[in-house]
Amino acid sequence: QRKKNFTGAQQGKGRPDSAGKGLMFGRSQILIFIFLLSAGVCLAQEAQINVTSSYADARIFNNNGVDFVSLGKYADAAKEFQKALAIDSDFHIARYNLALAYYNEGKIKDAISEFEYLINGSYYFVNARYNLGTVYLREGMIDKAVEQLKVVTEIEPNHAEAHFNLGF
Repeated sequence: QRKKNFTGAQQGKGRPDSAGKGLMFGRSQILIFIFLLSAGVCLAQEAQINVTSSYADARIFNNNGVDFVSLGKYADAAKEFQKALAIDSDFHIARYNLALAYYNEGKIKDAISEFEYLINGSYYFVNARYNLGTVYLREGMIDKAVEQLKVVTEIEPNHAEAHFNLGF
């Protein structure tokens, strides 16, 4: 079936035949092309499986981290979020969760670093920006806190917590 569809779809293409009837492929060229096409499909399918598997693995590690957070095991949670990020460094929810775990673990500088990474990547990541502003506020970095919280209220004018923290 595949070969029939291939040859039918390729009529009029290939090398000129000796009778001048148009362009045609020789049998060996068709078989080589089908082999290469099959190999390409297999590689593409394998790549898709690896991407899907990696995507799923990263989510599993993230979910494990969330489970550890619910138990108050922030160091274990951070390890799981780091595993997720090792698989998918653009998995922003895992990075956000890592920042929260760091904060709860008392690793303030690490939490700030992760929140800053997130807001540098996305101006509109309101939760990361709000939490960064709140961490700055709690750490006495008032100017930085006000800057972040004002941006939060510009993006989301009805963000009550940001308005509250601005009135500290």
